[in-house]
Amino acid sequence: MKKAIFILVNPVRISFTFLITILLYVFLTEECAAMENEIDIVVIQSRSLKPYQFVMDKTLKLLKEKGIRCKGRVFFLDDARTSPQMILEDIEKKKPDVILAIGSEATLFCSGNILDIPMLFSMVYRVDSIEKSIDVNSSIKGVYLNIPIEKTFKVVKSLKHGMEKVGIIYTPSLFKEQVNKIEKEASLLGISIIRSEIQTELDIPMAIKDITDNSDAVYLLPDPKTMTPDFIKKIMLATYRKKIFVFGESYEWVKKGALIGFAFDIKEVVEKTMQQLLSVVEGKPVTELKNLTCENFRLFFNARVADALGISPDKHIIAIADKTGKVIR
Repeated sequence: MKKAIFILVNPVRISFTFLITILLYVFLTEECAAMENEIDIVVIQSRSLKPYQFVMDKTLKLLKEKGIRCKGRVFFLDDARTSPQMILEDIEKKKPDVILAIGSEATLFCSGNILDIPMLFSMVYRVDSIEKSIDVNSSIKGVYLNIPIEKTFKVVKSLKHGMEKVGIIYTPSLFKEQVNKIEKEASLLGISIIRSEIQTELDIPMAIKDITDNSDAVYLLPDPKTMTPDFIKKIMLATYRKKIFVFGESYEWVKKGALIGFAFDIKEVVEKTMQQLLSVVEGKPVTELKNLTCENFRLFFNARVADALGISPDKHIIAIADKTGKVIR
């Protein structure tokens, strides 16, 4: 905020030294005021994904609109040009005001390696390994994602009478805990989870065959190995041949042939991430912040796929999709 200073002096008696002193005071006052609205931030993303980039861009834009200028750097953990050690050395040397970790891997990396700099996380599923890592490091707080599994599986079960088995392909090092959680809650609805673990892309063809042969539907997780265009094309074709449907946590998958998709309300994620950052900028210690959770989700439905599979959805589901997301007709 700029400040105006008015000084009444006798123009005859004013000295050159006094004038310079006054001018320096005005200059430094304005400069310090400007610096108070600037933050040095390091953003670490698990990988380069559109949702991660969107959250970062929108959060920083909202801060700018509030008069806070952000400067700093962005790192990607999957970028071969920068090793984890290089990232830590950069942080140690430049000591940013705050670190924003986007994604589970980035959050685990920060909470396990950095102790003396305020850190915030976003776009992270609430699973045991994350919570344990965060609980032992008081320098990090943030925003969890939590699509209520019970609600989503109730919607899915209503689409197919007698649905008992749902197949999931996943990388165990990334999603084992999440699948355990899904399995536990799905069992309460009488649904069994058919697991197919993959370590490399070479495991994918057999995994697709296993779950399409033994499942009534396939649940796609945002696993890096199953988010490729080639995988999506193969799983959509295989499930269509078996007359079973696909659902998951992406509108993009619905556009490419999934029957139904549940997506986080990205605006809620941005708002809560910005709220946390703003608190840090205003001087609130991270230790006094509370972890926030985003539970609102948007529903997307592909009516064309439903027609092809002979599925007649409840009108209530269509109404929710029309209101919160989109129905592809």
